[in-house]
Amino acid sequence: KEQVYETPPQTCDPFKDKISKMMTTLEMNVLDRTLPAGSAKHGTVEYDHWVARQGGDETKIFCTRCLVQLNHALIVNEDVCAKDAIQFLQSYLGQTRQFTLDPQRRDLLSGVQS
Repeated sequence: KEQVYETPPQTCDPFKDKISKMMTTLEMNVLDRTLPAGSAKHGTVEYDHWVARQGGDETKIFCTRCLVQLNHALIVNEDVCAKDAIQFLQSYLGQTRQFTLDPQRRDLLSGVQS
């Protein structure tokens, strides 16, 4: 019979740290704001709701979609593992590469590329 072992929570998660930093950069550069203190945190459904309320022009809408996908990757990372979260992001990026980004969007996203 297969045994399941409980492991302690991670004390260091470089994947989460990197994705959260990218999200904060997008929030500051595109939305001109970051999450208010004590509000929804990266990697939560509440964050998705906060992003959805941001609205704006076409560029902001594009970037909020990116923020939602990054947030979903954090949720996958928390619930499954970083490998699956990376596969999720690679799939999303593969889909969005089919769209041509105008120079303004390319400049906005250049600050968050790893």
